[in-house]
Amino acid sequence: MSLLDEIRAEIGAVFEDTSLFFSDAVLTRATGSGGWSETAGSVQAYDCKAMVEAYSDQLRAMADIPDADVKLMIVGTSISVDPLKGDVVTVGGRNWSVIHVDVDPARAMWSCQARPVQAAAGEAE
Repeated sequence: MSLLDEIRAEIGAVFEDTSLFFSDAVLTRATGSGGWSETAGSVQAYDCKAMVEAYSDQLRAMADIPDADVKLMIVGTSISVDPLKGDVVTVGGRNWSVIHVDVDPARAMWSCQARPVQAAAGEAE
């Protein structure tokens, strides 16, 4: 076990009782859709623990982050896959589309810039 694995395990243990800050969430990933492939796309869902946080006004101004975007934080030990751009994360009944992903070197916490998913015409929000 490397030092980074040990750090990840320690941070995961600290966030084991995540009910104070983190909510149950589901990361949904569509695979095999589009392109030249003739196989139908499939959707896979992964349970995780996540928290939605607002960006500060200063960071929004410096990094040109739109007002609707949020910081979506996912506990690294709570999920079995790496979040990717295009994934949809459902937290507290709201859907967020991942548009940028950052991770610390120990992969203990995923920090994603996410945008609200707009309901399709005719769908209840």
